Amino acid sequence: FSGRGRAVLLTGEPGIGKSTLVECVCSWATEAGFLVGRGWCSEAGMPAYWPWRRALAGLSPRLRFRDGAGESDEQAVLLAAVVETLEDAGRRQPVLIAIDDVHWADPSSLLLLRTVVDAVPTLAVAVVLTARDDLLAVDPATRTAIADLPTATRRVPVPPLDRASAATLVRRFGGGDLPERAVAGVVDRTGGNP
Repeated sequence: FSGRGRAVLLTGEPGIGKSTLVECVCSWATEAGFLVGRGWCSEAGMPAYWPWRRALAGLSPRLRFRDGAGESDEQAVLLAAVVETLEDAGRRQPVLIAIDDVHWADPSSLLLLRTVVDAVPTLAVAVVLTARDDLLAVDPATRTAIADLPTATRRVPVPPLDRASAATLVRRFGGGDLPERAVAGVVDRTGGNP
């Protein structure tokens, strides 16, 4: 395999379907022979590098993440080790790293994200991220870190469903034949949010 990796950031309101879209991408990638790593950030405040610990656990159990940022030299060694791990894995088979809710990422995870995304074009690695656009507006540090991702990072807004798509979804999962008025009421209340 050769480097031609890409990074994609999906943004949108809560519940709009970003994580479901990522689940579909991960399923497709697994079927296509990718090695898939999933991580997530949490509002609960997880240890430093938490999303990366989860996403890379299957790739390299030997990676050692410290709970704090550590010394800058130590952190630089870790960042390089992660890129090397992805490079080695990508030589054997393509890799997909998916991390949900980067708007809650700790500073160390954001630095590692930036490092990996900088390296991705030279690796057989794809990175898919999700972020709530409403929270990006609230936290200036996270907004800046995500805005500072390389310009090659494709930013894809996940918009609400249009009325016809929302109505189709309501009919499909609404439990049988719903009256048109009920369908319209659900569509109006949800505003296109699945």
